[in-house]
Amino acid sequence: CPPPRGGRRAPPPPRPAPAPRAPPPTGELPAVPGLPAGHRSRSRTGRVAVVSDLRIGPVGDDVTIEDWRLVHNTVVPDAAMSSDEARERVGQYLLEVAYDDDVLVGCTTVRPPGADGAASTVIVRVLPGYRGRGIGAALYERAMAQAAGHAAPAVETVVWAANAAGVRFAEARGFAEVDRYEPEPGAVPYLTLRRTAG
Repeated sequence: CPPPRGGRRAPPPPRPAPAPRAPPPTGELPAVPGLPAGHRSRSRTGRVAVVSDLRIGPVGDDVTIEDWRLVHNTVVPDAAMSSDEARERVGQYLLEVAYDDDVLVGCTTVRPPGADGAASTVIVRVLPGYRGRGIGAALYERAMAQAAGHAAPAVETVVWAANAAGVRFAEARGFAEVDRYEPEPGAVPYLTLRRTAG
């Protein structure tokens, strides 16, 4: 209500000091489905963070072979391969695995051109729980640099059509579909996409 005539409005009471903000939660995010116990993503805020310490190295021993196979089979369950099948590829192609610090996050495959020399093949796989953090882009740049050593005029990639994020990733980098393969009638196809090298 208004103050009495000739009077003065009383000063407002002082505002209480704001309560201090609680510190951000710490700890580990839950393990990503499909990963063995121990493979976890750490974050100081409790949220998925941009990759801080990406390590990429060649596949060679039993541990890295199994890590590469785990990523492959998680991303492409329709074409899951055995340990022996993964070992066969070590001698045929350049296979690498990627870790954020000590956490398995992805893998790559770089295949040399076939007999016609038309195209190298680059395949990048990132586990679903670690996408959107720049890991795929880092793996792609590295794999493309490796493929450049083949001096082929084009580069291809192969993406399972069910992996919509993988298809978008390839198309955003200039790849366009040139072929598709159905393992059996009615099955989800594999798309072969191509772009010029360089």
